[in-house]
Amino acid sequence: MPSPNPFRFLVDDAASMSTRTIRLEGDLDERVDLGQLGKLAGARMRIDLSGVTRINSAGVHRWVLCLEILTKGRQVELCRCSSAFVAQALMIPNMIAGARVESVFLDYWCEPCEQNEVVLVASVADLQTRPQCPRCHSVLEPDTAGSLVEFFFRRAI
Repeated sequence: MPSPNPFRFLVDDAASMSTRTIRLEGDLDERVDLGQLGKLAGARMRIDLSGVTRINSAGVHRWVLCLEILTKGRQVELCRCSSAFVAQALMIPNMIAGARVESVFLDYWCEPCEQNEVVLVASVADLQTRPQCPRCHSVLEPDTAGSLVEFFFRRAI
């Protein structure tokens, strides 16, 4: 049965020559061939994970093996890590091993609206500021423990 979100690699051709930006999109599962990622890598690599929608155990295994290879001899930066990626990485330390985390999307909850909001967080300092709901302007509550995410950032730097 085909994946509802087939996996794609999108190369940012406007990126600088020294750092190549590659955006990953879709479900990271047993059908994904991450070998292509190594062929696209430069001396410095920036991986945008905002399009990763779901990751299963086979996808975690493939990602960890790929990242282990990618981080040998080059700088790898993970940016705009999706909520799905962050959820797995908080449980599985090797999901970010050897890479630097630039930014992550985190889930926040608005109690008055009873709505989930996804917010881009770019540093440990950003965790200290609470975003506001775009609808009612109430302060949003983090869905993930801030201490876990802070640990995630510090471990990856």
